[in-house]
Amino acid sequence: MSAQSSTASESSSKSGFSWNTIQDRLRDSIVAIQSSHIYVVEDYGIGNSNASGFVVDAEKGIILSNRHVMKPGPSYHKATFFNNIEVYLQPTYYDPIHDFAFYRYDPAELKGFKPKAIQLAPEKAFSGMEFRVLGNNCNEKMSVHSGELSQLDRNPPSLKSGFSDQNIFYIQASSTTDGGSSGSPVVNIEGDAVAMNSAGRIQASASYFISLERAVYALKYIRNGQVPPRGTMQTVFKHVNFTQAEKLGLSIEEAAKQGMDTKNSTGVLTVSQILPEGPAEDKLHVGDILISINDTPITMFSAMAEIIDASVDKEVSICVLSNGQLKHFNVPVQDFYSVTPSRILILAGSVIHDMSYILGCFGNTPISGVVVRSKGYGFLNDLKHKGHRVIYSVNGKETPNLDAFIQVLQNHPRNKPIVFKARSLDNVSSKVMFIDIHPRICHVKNVIYKRNSKTGVWYSEPYTGLASFDEVPTQISQRPSDDCALVKPNAHKAKDLQTTNIDQVLRSTVKVSSYSICPTNGNLDPDAFTGNGLVISHKHGIVICSAAIVANSTSIVSLTFNGIARIPAHVAYSHPLYPVSFLKYNPDLLATSPRKIEVSELDISKAFQSDKLGQQNSVSVVFDNNEGVTEVLKTDISSRSIYHPSICECCTINHYYNIEGVALSSQCNINKNGLGVICNSKGQIAGLYTRIPTCKNKKDMVAFLGFDISLLESTYKSLIADSPCAINDIGVLDVEYKAISLEGAMALGVDERHINDIWIDSSDDKKSLFAVKTILQKREDDVESLEVGDVILNIDGQRVKHIDELAGFADRSSVELTIVRDMQEMVVSLPTTKIGHDITRQVVFWAGFYLQEPWRIIKQKTYKIHSQVFSFCSRTASPGNREAQIFQFYITEINDTPIQTMDDLVSVVKQLSSPDAEPFNKAVASNNDSSSGVLPGRDVKIRMVRPNGKDHVITVHTNDHYMPAWRAIRGPEISDEWKMEYF
Repeated sequence: MSAQSSTASESSSKSGFSWNTIQDRLRDSIVAIQSSHIYVVEDYGIGNSNASGFVVDAEKGIILSNRHVMKPGPSYHKATFFNNIEVYLQPTYYDPIHDFAFYRYDPAELKGFKPKAIQLAPEKAFSGMEFRVLGNNCNEKMSVHSGELSQLDRNPPSLKSGFSDQNIFYIQASSTTDGGSSGSPVVNIEGDAVAMNSAGRIQASASYFISLERAVYALKYIRNGQVPPRGTMQTVFKHVNFTQAEKLGLSIEEAAKQGMDTKNSTGVLTVSQILPEGPAEDKLHVGDILISINDTPITMFSAMAEIIDASVDKEVSICVLSNGQLKHFNVPVQDFYSVTPSRILILAGSVIHDMSYILGCFGNTPISGVVVRSKGYGFLNDLKHKGHRVIYSVNGKETPNLDAFIQVLQNHPRNKPIVFKARSLDNVSSKVMFIDIHPRICHVKNVIYKRNSKTGVWYSEPYTGLASFDEVPTQISQRPSDDCALVKPNAHKAKDLQTTNIDQVLRSTVKVSSYSICPTNGNLDPDAFTGNGLVISHKHGIVICSAAIVANSTSIVSLTFNGIARIPAHVAYSHPLYPVSFLKYNPDLLATSPRKIEVSELDISKAFQSDKLGQQNSVSVVFDNNEGVTEVLKTDISSRSIYHPSICECCTINHYYNIEGVALSSQCNINKNGLGVICNSKGQIAGLYTRIPTCKNKKDMVAFLGFDISLLESTYKSLIADSPCAINDIGVLDVEYKAISLEGAMALGVDERHINDIWIDSSDDKKSLFAVKTILQKREDDVESLEVGDVILNIDGQRVKHIDELAGFADRSSVELTIVRDMQEMVVSLPTTKIGHDITRQVVFWAGFYLQEPWRIIKQKTYKIHSQVFSFCSRTASPGNREAQIFQFYITEINDTPIQTMDDLVSVVKQLSSPDAEPFNKAVASNNDSSSGVLPGRDVKIRMVRPNGKDHVITVHTNDHYMPAWRAIRGPEISDEWKMEYF
């Protein structure tokens, strides 16, 4: 890029050009681009973005924009012209490293509208040139920013996003461009694009424009439907001026002697980075000055690129000045596309692809191994948490690339552990080993996406490399009786009764592992969870665990006994009143283990009869710490009080109310998803200590609560009686209570006789009453209900002594309460709200929304239930995610068809599923699809109602190619597994 005098600007003005006429002429050639990026590939994230682009070939429908606008990986894009005509775009080409990309659209879709192509003229840029940036700054259509070009030979800027261009010049100018103006042309007064907006620093009012020499080169191939040849030596060069070059050993005289252009250039190129194990390793060194390539003196990036791109899969002769000496090397030129991902493997939701050049530059590491770019649903989650994303070995075999990775996993049974070794992305010495198991079921299909190099569209192929699950034996093995897996209470000697009982608890703990199929009930986290549970009946196969492990209704659970025997389990019941869940397993499966599995048979009936945990009681807490090691903590009960959850409007997870909980005087380093077993001074189980849910936006808050185990007696009896209907029959009054003192009760109008009765009752150590603190859910009907401030005296004529008596009512459709309201004592008969049946058994994914029946907290936040189809979140980068401004709503209509039930929804979704999805996928795979960027789907109108009753109507175009509709469904029985159905 040579400097030019300012006479060019003067001649342009004299030729009759003006900025007003240029802007009017070019506005029809500028487009606003909406992009949605579905999977994380290389260092780019997923999500929606808005940017700019401009037409560079109107006849063939080619638009130029930035690489960081298109991004690698499956995506879909739409362009809007100035006259509001919209067209879908094919992401035809993005450069392996430079920040430019080309889209295609079908000119016929413009319906007679013919924009003019903007000519690319990078050679017309000069320092001091006045320019205009025409684009969509901050998503405002056709914004114009002006300025003057300053530095023409700037090295690419370093960006916080991780991606940084290299081996190309950028132009710097003072301007105020912001988000949305990426891809905008930088035009001169003649209307030619001399550069393209790429990045900026708002604080410094600095904009960085990419030079377009290599875009001009690539466009020649794109017009002919070809892929531009691109080569790399896996080496990064940077430009330094002649003063810096002299400090490195190259005087300007010596440069001229070597034939380098010292008059029309401002400096030379030096080696900045060399990737390990790359073509130039041990040949070039950081700080070397590039003299020539193939005997052609080099001072500019463009001259170097011309030679390298013309020498793919060949060797080039390179001359460098290294430590004051001229050295010559033959360096192989690698095909740049071979180190740019063109395939991704979706494995249980994890995104895996080959290590790439960009990621290698990020950490200065070899381009070897496969990279896990996003965690899956209960699979490969440890990689993200520990920062080790590059898998280099699986089951003891090296995996230098995706082909090797797939080959190693070929026919590996899904229910067998897989041993992974991985390294850090930016440190080859930082390595870890971990073991994982492919989940039993996942809503994301295992597929391989491949990019069509002609159109840029990704097509999928089923990945069936993992073998199906081994058959799980269900028959009792004929094992001799003396090899029984059950450990009787007296089977182990102990020093005293307390130690004996605690030893039984220790032998009854199991490891609980779970992951969720998909988001449900306000729980979005796809992580796998582990913690400990307590076997309360091995005979009936019942385990109690923290509700935090299985907070998601679609949780898939397994139990590990004695650290070696892993078997499946099912969520039998998640208690609606207390933060625990009951799991069921088949005890016969343990009998088939080749090793003796010891499980202690607790006498849990004694635990249910134990006294309530009192303040200052000495207790022992059995729990698993954060490292998974079981501990026994001796401590005291420091307090006992009613727990009041702290929630906010954003909360969509169920909370627990009206629990009289206990706190410990010593800190308990319990696993955040674990279950602590509180034992009394005799070592008998008296309570549980478990995590309680907090607002999802308060990620640093993890709260724990202890409570009496006797509260769970009726649930346990129902489970061992195998009568789940009785378990579910719990009614509540949908209010939160608080304790009030006798003085406060008198102030609210409670009669003196009630106060005296409480005062002289020796069995009532609290000496308090309960009043309504909050109405959790207002009933739609006009029946009588409690009000804030009501004081509860009696239930069915019996005085209320404990909050447990008000928390829930088993087998009761109504209750009779004696209350004091507004200083008046009265008797009211109130209907209860059934909450035990609040179990999600179906989730539908459609148009990007996760849809299910409303659950308890949603009903509490809604005065009127508008339908039984509720959306609490959407998938990032989905059509619904882009178009809907809200994500918690009821769907009441689709295309004017009323929607009231999940069955209504499924019926309509099946009708709207595009029949072209599979033919389109095959057409892309065989390179037979058209130039249109339209993906299979349907235009639909959705009427939605927010919990506050406000109506909204949106239109979306569903994406059946990348995000087809599906549902997860489970039968009514406890043992029923979740199943996937794809529409």
